[in-house]
Amino acid sequence: MLVFGWGDAGLLINDSQEYLSLAASGAEQTQFTPLYLLFLSAHMTIFGASPLWPVLSQCGLDAITCVTIAALASTLDRRLAIPAGLAAAVNPVQIVMATLVLTETLFIFFAALALLANARWLRAPSWRGAVVIGIVLGLGVLTRAMLLPWLIGLPVFMLIGAVIMRHRARQALGQGVAAALIGVAMLSPVVFDNHARHGGWGLSAQGGAHALLWLVPLAMEAADGTPHGEGARQMNEQFADIINPDPSIDPFTRSRAMSRAAFEVLVELGQVPIAKAWGYGAAINLFSPAVILATPVRALPRTGFYATPGDSKVDKVIGFLLRNDNRLYGWVLVIATAATMVWRVVQLRGLWRGLRRAIAGDRFALALGLILVAWIGFILAINGPVASAKYRAPIEPAMIVLFALGWSRRPSAAALTKPPRPL
Repeated sequence: MLVFGWGDAGLLINDSQEYLSLAASGAEQTQFTPLYLLFLSAHMTIFGASPLWPVLSQCGLDAITCVTIAALASTLDRRLAIPAGLAAAVNPVQIVMATLVLTETLFIFFAALALLANARWLRAPSWRGAVVIGIVLGLGVLTRAMLLPWLIGLPVFMLIGAVIMRHRARQALGQGVAAALIGVAMLSPVVFDNHARHGGWGLSAQGGAHALLWLVPLAMEAADGTPHGEGARQMNEQFADIINPDPSIDPFTRSRAMSRAAFEVLVELGQVPIAKAWGYGAAINLFSPAVILATPVRALPRTGFYATPGDSKVDKVIGFLLRNDNRLYGWVLVIATAATMVWRVVQLRGLWRGLRRAIAGDRFALALGLILVAWIGFILAINGPVASAKYRAPIEPAMIVLFALGWSRRPSAAALTKPPRPL
């Protein structure tokens, strides 16, 4: 309600208005996968056009996500459920994202639910559990297409987990393949509809623009300091015939052409700038405080991060932190960044504790830990150099489990949970 003091605008950020417009009009579009648009359309049909109603639903969904994260932590140790649930409830990323018209809250929910389903499957593999994993991941991909590579790699993850837990490998691989096929089958109506309407195969035609106008300029910035805006302008000029082709070319063919062009430029830039860009992006995504996306802070006039001058990414970060042109915003940013770093220290302690448990012979701690770390690495890698607290939102369920493990007292053997009922 505090955020709604700014009116509807307080609930909107980049992409929010486009989501609302598409949901209201029902117009054909290829930028986004459809589930969040359907979520918004349902609220508009029932309650009207105000973005307050989907935001209120997101707040309720986030409460369910907190319970889901607590359940995920409890699969490792019953005593972790309460600290994990409380940490999720006060997690700035979840709170801020729930108050904005964005896909993040829905996506975090499916991420937490998928990790919980996978953890329970590790304890007691079953075909029913595999079906649940496939359905949840399918819904996740229908919310954000970036999850598709994880869905495709699912059989490998489940096989590795089963081998660690000494379950039957052949059965585990079969269940992993079944889960992946279920998830892919859920996507097929969207893919076939896109082909029927636009003549191209794909879930979303947004990938090419993202690669050419975001990934490449940020890699250029890491290579020689070219500001992102200038890099994007250069790409627009160099590939104008691809970015604005003959109208008869379907958006998916255009997206693939832009992706190929982006790949060629990245190869020319070389491995070192790419590694630097991805490293900078991962660091900013991990340590940037979510509070600066909250409406009361975001409404403060200041120069944005990407527009902040600097000879290098490090100089830009330092300038944004310490030489910000709005003193109040600067103080909020510094204090919140320090608090985020403390949060990370506790999570690092939790990772160390989990590693010690795995070394001591706790097979479940090893299997679940590998899944959580792989999930964190996957999200950071696929976001690449595009950096903001909102882009790390999907890793929050895994990070909160690590926080609970680092915050709680060292568990005794008696405190370990019994295997939960299979899904």
